Amino acid sequence: MHRIRFTIAKFARHFSRLMAGLAPYAAATSAALARLASPNRVATTAALGLDPDYVEAIAFAWFDRRTLAGLPSSAGSETGAEGARILGGVYRHA
Repeated sequence: MHRIRFTIAKFARHFSRLMAGLAPYAAATSAALARLASPNRVATTAALGLDPDYVEAIAFAWFDRRTLAGLPSSAGSETGAEGARILGGVYRHA
């Protein structure tokens, strides 16, 4: 998770909030987020070259890659676990 946070901080330092998923398409939600973040800028992830429609798929691909490599995807603080955990599992049928 540290690498994701670092990457976001590096490329998104000019934005207060980045929207993805359905939020960019909901005018009332977008306007409310802009008001709450004012005077900071609110933008979609498209401002970073990442289509908001793809953010969830990319996140799950990242989780999949970490799981297959046997690496944790959570530090624990995000989920309340007592430490880093591998999220998900791979089950093979005989």
